[in-house]
Order: sequence, then C-alpha cells, then structure tokens
Amino acid sequence: NLPFLLKGGRLVINPVEGLLYGGCLKGIANITLWPKISLETSGKLSAADLGWLARDKMDKCIMAGQGNLAGAFKAQFSSVADWPNCLDGTWNLRVFNGKYQPLDSRDRPKGAATTFKILQASGRIKNALLTSNDVFLQGSDLQLKGSGEFNLNSQDIDCKFNVNKSGLPNFPLYIYGKLGKVKTSIGAGQFILNAIGGIFSGFK
Repeated sequence: NLPFLLKGGRLVINPVEGLLYGGCLKGIANITLWPKISLETSGKLSAADLGWLARDKMDKCIMAGQGNLAGAFKAQFSSVADWPNCLDGTWNLRVFNGKYQPLDSRDRPKGAATTFKILQASGRIKNALLTSNDVFLQGSDLQLKGSGEFNLNSQDIDCKFNVNKSGLPNFPLYIYGKLGKVKTSIGAGQFILNAIGGIFSGFK
C-alpha cells in the first residue's frame, strides 16, 4: 500500500505498508526529485522470517527465527546506484529464537547449528557501513557481547565479541568474511577449543 502525494518536485508516501519476508512493513518516506534526489524515511519491519531471507539472499547457510528491524535514514544522491554510500541514519535489530548453520560445497549442513534465544544490536549507518557497539546474543549457557560492522557494498562482516560460556573462562571471538560465508577465529587456548568442540556447537 503506497498512497502518495506529488507536489512541487516532492513526493510524500505516507504510510508505506506491505509484507516483506513474511513480516509487516510500516513507514513513511519523503523524496525530493530535483535538483538531486533527496530521501528521508523511517519505518519498522516486524516478525520477518529469517529462513525466507536466507533462501532469497544467502545461498551458503540455513537460518531461522523472527526478526524486527527499525530505522530512520536520510540520503542525497545523483543516481539510485549511489544510495548505499549516501545513507545516514540509525537502526535497531532484534532476532528471537534464531538458528544459523553454514552449508558445505554440496549444500549440506556443515558442523553444529548455532541456536540462540535473542540477538539484538543497534547503531548507525554512514558511507554504506552499518556499525554497532552493543551487539548482544544470549543462548541457554552462552552469552556474547561486542561490536561489529557490515559493509552494504562489499557484503563484508567484521565483528569482535567477548564470549561467556558456562564452565569456561571468558575468551574473544572474531567473526568475519562475506555474508553467507562467515568465518570464525577464536582467541583461546587448546583447552577451551577442545571444550567447545567448534564455536557453533556452544550456541544452544
């Protein structure tokens, strides 16, 4: 549903309503068309299906869970292709009862699945870079806290976390790589590596 008003080179869409990946999208957008394209928008996507998103956008992983995403952005650009580099705004993400599992070269599940009760983060977006300093993930006996960034153009992820797992001393975890092809590096001794048996097996 996109009711709009166009007057004096300015397009107002209020409200923006629709369905996206099984979730409900609501928002508002103000667009100036001349001399440059200027955009101001805010909105929220509620109860989106991460499994649907993964099947559509990420071909080397299995995902599940429900996600809420809210944001407010503004941008000024000469062409639509420039929009990721021109966005400036804030965002907030919450995912409930989630699951992540990579796939091998034959599209078979690889390793143990990462499951969690809640994943949340908030931050800014500027120059195509999503950043957050309050990433938080909670499993039944494991907790992650840290910071990270995601590049909208290159699809690169770079995150640093402190891991608190029952029965083990805290240790650092690095997550990096391309979206859908994430890699991990654990800054811990052999005792911890043996105890967790692979970082994803602990997120249960």
